[in-house]
Amino acid sequence: MEPSAKLARRYLKFNVTGLPVARPPRNADEIYGFSRKLERLLRESRPIYREFADYLNRQKLGVARRLKHVENVLRFERRVLRGRRVEDLSLSQFRSAFSTIFNSERLDNDTKKLYKTSLKKFFEFLVSEKSGSKRSTWKKILAFLEGIKIRETEPKIEPLTEDEFRRLYEAAEDLQMKAIISLAYECGPRSGELLTCKIGDVRLHENYAEILVSGKTGQGALLAVRSYGDLVNHLAHHPLKDDPEAPLWFTWRGGVIKPLTHQALNFRLKKLASKAGIKRQIRFHLFRHTAATEKAKFLTDREMCEYFRWSSRSSMPAKYAHLAARDVKPKILSYYTGGQAPRQQTLKCWKCGQPIQPGVRYCPRCGSPINQEEVIRTAMHLNKLEKTIQELQNKLNSLIGHVIKPSLKEKDIKIIIDLDEDVSEVTPEKLAKVLKERKNIPDLVIMRDGEEVIVENREDIINSENKAYLYKAYMIDGRIVLEPIRSDDLNDYRF
Repeated sequence: MEPSAKLARRYLKFNVTGLPVARPPRNADEIYGFSRKLERLLRESRPIYREFADYLNRQKLGVARRLKHVENVLRFERRVLRGRRVEDLSLSQFRSAFSTIFNSERLDNDTKKLYKTSLKKFFEFLVSEKSGSKRSTWKKILAFLEGIKIRETEPKIEPLTEDEFRRLYEAAEDLQMKAIISLAYECGPRSGELLTCKIGDVRLHENYAEILVSGKTGQGALLAVRSYGDLVNHLAHHPLKDDPEAPLWFTWRGGVIKPLTHQALNFRLKKLASKAGIKRQIRFHLFRHTAATEKAKFLTDREMCEYFRWSSRSSMPAKYAHLAARDVKPKILSYYTGGQAPRQQTLKCWKCGQPIQPGVRYCPRCGSPINQEEVIRTAMHLNKLEKTIQELQNKLNSLIGHVIKPSLKEKDIKIIIDLDEDVSEVTPEKLAKVLKERKNIPDLVIMRDGEEVIVENREDIINSENKAYLYKAYMIDGRIVLEPIRSDDLNDYRF
């Protein structure tokens, strides 16, 4: 194969700069390779695990979750059972094996809960898909697992401090990393959501920006308020800023613009942390933990689920609300011990350090918005309104497509067309003239060609000549109403 042909297959050619550009990853699976890992794991495992993975797929579980469940059951079988098969265990044998995990001091409660969930899924699969003498035992094991309660572990990782963020931000020398750090600190996206973004996914508003993202719980939007300026600067200097399909976050490799990878992002964060003098490990998910801890102070559980794109049944909001409540502890203790509660520090701009007077909405030095809570709530409300409008538009389109269009041949159908002309009555001749001038052309018009009733769209109307229109027109409340003409009056209206 010619080198140029190989390049054309692997890269998209940008039509302005002529730079070869790699296609951005479409989802987290392309970033992390979940499907590839699952397939390799299934090839090395017993056939029943492929059946289990297929069952999970039919249950609408994502590939990452399918991989995790198969891994957990296999790990339980290989490390705990040591040669025995999960499906062959008696109830007493399973209880004894599971107690090894349940009583382990090396595993935290979240890991134990994951094992329980995966094993429960496996026995649900056995009961649902398999038959034989073991079914009654599987049902008893399933009931045993359902009766086990495991508390979730409170996150032990301390969030990033404002000082650590500022040091990372100042250590970043390029606009892209400044934008990523600022956006991650404020919005806390999953890396899979951030790294699949394209230029066309960004919507700029007056006080904030929206970045449309897709993740494991579906689609959503990042609302950038504090990071608005950094995002705009990054976009302004992006080499492919006019290409909506170009990757929003990129790297140069071998003269080719490629999407930034998860490994490359964490490597850059590690270098920045070292440069900033931060001793602890800084990984991208720490920013999500930090943002959730901060937002839990003023967002409701429902708003937290929407903002961080968790499912409505998620326990994560309660967990972070508990973490946020720890700020109350020093004040309560100081009150009852007769001490002084720490005074509120002078408000400073989060970005440039400028002292801010009470009531000021924007930093007088750099223009960053101060009251993030109000801007975030407003942005979330506007985002919800836009979704509602889009849903209503989709319903209207569905109504037109499935109800109105199929019934246009009925004689009692009326079509309303908006026209700019202020007239009290429009004759067919006048309407025909308007149509032929290609102005204010309706999307649909009823016509008659011989004895056949025809529904024509905009292009058909523009290109049509000498058709007999099957309506009369008159004005109602500034709109033209077209009413079907009786068949015995057709000759009077031909033109």
